[in-house]
Amino acid sequence: MSKIRFCHLFSGVGSPEMALDKLGVNYEHVGFSEIDKFAIKSYLAIHGNVPALGSVEDIKELPECDMLVYGSPCQDFSIGGTKLGLVDEQGNKTRSGLLLDVERLLDKAKADGKLPRILVMENVKNLVGKQFKPCFDKWLEKLDELGYNNYWEVLNAKDYGVPQNRERVFVVSILKEHDTTGFTFPEPFKLETRLKDLLEDEVPESYYLEQKTIDKIVNSKFHSERDRIMKGDVCYTLRARDYKDPICVKEEPKVMQVANYLEGEGNYWKNPNNGRIYSGEGLAPTLNCMEGGNRQPKVWLDGEQVRVRKLTERECWRLMGFSDEDVDKVKAAGISKSQMYKQAGNSIVVDVLYHIFNSLNLTR
Repeated sequence: MSKIRFCHLFSGVGSPEMALDKLGVNYEHVGFSEIDKFAIKSYLAIHGNVPALGSVEDIKELPECDMLVYGSPCQDFSIGGTKLGLVDEQGNKTRSGLLLDVERLLDKAKADGKLPRILVMENVKNLVGKQFKPCFDKWLEKLDELGYNNYWEVLNAKDYGVPQNRERVFVVSILKEHDTTGFTFPEPFKLETRLKDLLEDEVPESYYLEQKTIDKIVNSKFHSERDRIMKGDVCYTLRARDYKDPICVKEEPKVMQVANYLEGEGNYWKNPNNGRIYSGEGLAPTLNCMEGGNRQPKVWLDGEQVRVRKLTERECWRLMGFSDEDVDKVKAAGISKSQMYKQAGNSIVVDVLYHIFNSLNLTR
């Protein structure tokens, strides 16, 4: 196949680009759009000198491309967010409403006869939940009117080689004149990796909780949280900013919650995920925006002494499928720990995209 012209809107640090590189796709990067200055700095550190398109609201027309990856900010679709949808009560466009700018750009591309052959969209699972499914269906109808066949599925990162319970909806859209064989999402496969396999061997003491906090966990009623975990079963919980009581599922990996050290304190009830502690023997919970505030996931390490610590920013990036080389480039660019946590939580899991792109036969 000839070189694919690739464009990315709402790029973050560029997970799709990493997936294309990993797959060995021959592509030309014609532009990326991102407004967060720290994400842009990380993006350029990883991907080099790629044309920056600025804010999606300011783009007049898409650069001519064969493949467009997009996905407007999830805050207004997420269960843990505002749930306003595309517009607020006053009719103003929300952050998630930036999807309307994608519509504007695709309309312009169609008028100019320059629609991308393939579109790939990612967003939170709640976009296809009861509240927002009509909005989602309307978007698919718009894509159909533009000339695309659309295929969508909710995929979980733990089904594609990454020990994180992260469910996201993906939409693959192919121009009808090019869609000769249809599209099938990749089949899930058995997870061989556990959270503990991605942990760093040596972690500074600053990542560990203070002994008084650990004592509070060990000596408190919150042992009942540990007792709820059935060792022989499989549990998963926590979508992005979405709490759900653990559900046991047989013959699958676990997200094992072993304790919570914040219950009853301050604003705990607003976000019960903040104080949860997970076992290194299982899966990680879904990573979300965790900039500052001690909100990083905590991991329980068994040994001669019980120790509980935050996941490091490198471990969070590993859980998104990023390489240590990418982490090193970002660190060298001077990106802070808090921003690295935030960027990990805002990204798409590279391995999921890798298998989607592989199913599109981009290398043939």
